[in-house]
Amino acid sequence: MKKQLPFLIIAFILICFFSCNMDFTLPKEIQITGNPELKFAAGFDLGSEFAQDIDGIFQGFTGSGKKTIECINTNIVTYILYNLVLEEDIDMSVYATIIGGAYPYIVPTDWTLISAGSKQSQIPAINLSSFVENFSFKNYITNLYISGTEIVNILTVDLNIPGVNAQKGNRSTTLGSLEVYTGTSLPEGIHIDMEFTGEPITINPVVTIKAGERINASMMNNQKLKIEIAVWLPMILTADGSAEFALPELFKKGDDLFGRTSEASENSIANFVESLNIEVSLSGSPFRDAILAVESTAGVTIITPPFSGNKLGFNISEEKLSEINGKYPFDPQFKLLFESGGILQIPRVFNTSEVALNAKLNYAINLGIN
Repeated sequence: MKKQLPFLIIAFILICFFSCNMDFTLPKEIQITGNPELKFAAGFDLGSEFAQDIDGIFQGFTGSGKKTIECINTNIVTYILYNLVLEEDIDMSVYATIIGGAYPYIVPTDWTLISAGSKQSQIPAINLSSFVENFSFKNYITNLYISGTEIVNILTVDLNIPGVNAQKGNRSTTLGSLEVYTGTSLPEGIHIDMEFTGEPITINPVVTIKAGERINASMMNNQKLKIEIAVWLPMILTADGSAEFALPELFKKGDDLFGRTSEASENSIANFVESLNIEVSLSGSPFRDAILAVESTAGVTIITPPFSGNKLGFNISEEKLSEINGKYPFDPQFKLLFESGGILQIPRVFNTSEVALNAKLNYAINLGIN
């Protein structure tokens, strides 16, 4: 789209001239009026631009047993944050003397197999502010997976995470072996209410056999335990107070939209256009809670009504055109303004499809004929 700008300027000038009614009796002056419109295809992949920036927020999510997994079949850009909490052999032989060979054995009091502090783990921080500031995650889901051999069925796992209750269950997952995920939701697991803000989360697991559980003879040898956590993280974000989100460049910064090379350029469209409306058609409408702000390097600012539908549009009034004539360059850059609670969501496929320009013309050409 950026490379098409010179052709756009030329085409628009031609349309301006051919849209007028001319009197061919050698007039002294030609008055050009009308409302010509120019539309052209403009396939710009905003989604890939966003993806590059989003990748940066996970740079700190590293370490043994930790990975980010891209979900490739979701409508919203989504990642899974996978964390292997522990993978352990459970030695039940230490309880053989207590049990004394009488099976099934009913556990009389709680037995702690893994104590607090012995297998501490951490979900690393992610840096959302490297992508957008004053937003927090919304609609995330966290599942716990507890798997292994027969002993798993009688274990209670307490992660010692604030707000998360101790859990029992036997759910396994293959997420740890994946680089991409083709599903549209997390694999079935044990749902936990873990608050996720992007800050690091310390996991300090305690594994017990609660009083009243039954131990079979088959549980006494070669027992294994694996604990995993997965966070389903769609790029659906909530504004925490007033917030803004800058869009990728649709028009190259530093290049004047009207083709001027300076404020004094004589061949500027801005000299004979009274007002101009610009609309960019998008493949979706993820910014319904936002107000569009258009800013240029030279300090021209245009604020639009709240965003609606799938068109990114703004109107340059006669007053604004007068301001633009005195400020070079007019290189419109877009950002979205959100009030507290506004929702920003990043679609996986997000493209521009068309740009439409509609102008109101009023220009007199003096032919120099007496």
